[in-house]
Amino acid sequence: MSASHHTAPPGPASQNTASHDQAPTSTDPAPEFGSGTTVRGPGKSMRATVRDMALSMGLVVVVIFFFMALTWRPQPDPVRAVDSQPVAQAVADAVSFPVLHPTVPAGWRATSARYEETEQSNDEPVWFNGWVTAADQYVAVVQADTSAEDFVEEQTLSGVPLETAPAEIPSGWDAYMTNNEGQRSLVRQDLGVTTVVTGSVSWGELAAFIDMLQPVPPSPSAISR
Repeated sequence: MSASHHTAPPGPASQNTASHDQAPTSTDPAPEFGSGTTVRGPGKSMRATVRDMALSMGLVVVVIFFFMALTWRPQPDPVRAVDSQPVAQAVADAVSFPVLHPTVPAGWRATSARYEETEQSNDEPVWFNGWVTAADQYVAVVQADTSAEDFVEEQTLSGVPLETAPAEIPSGWDAYMTNNEGQRSLVRQDLGVTTVVTGSVSWGELAAFIDMLQPVPPSPSAISR
């Protein structure tokens, strides 16, 4: 009796062998931005760190402004005003020539009032009264009992006499101009006394300042001496 030959179907063992021999492949496409894929932003810890840094910087700024407010002081006016009238009165009581002192408009400030010798005053005390105008220009009146040319040169800052006097200058005054300094001066010499009106203002303003000058009457006690 002959036996029939049948081919057996592959069993589980043959199926497992095939699966190990062939590498698995993926048919899913890689995700792309803008195709529905969600990209997560910074986490909570990062947001907290940024917030803490911002708060710390804000606190530092507040502390700096606080100390600046404590230490800030308004800057004083660089022009220190003085009361020149009492000094002018004392000089008028001490000398034999008329001492000139101005009556100035509002906004003017006296910055100097002194009676002392200078290098070129021949040992004579000099009455010096300087003012700052409302436009922050400078003008002064200077008087001394001397007619020395060196004194005129000193007080006009080496000014040079003008051959042609400006029309604004009153009679009896000589005009001096200081090169490269913008200093204008009017000089009058009378009975050995030199009066200089000088400053950074225009010729017309110097002439107007002369009109403001008035002799200071000596006090009764000085007259009786």
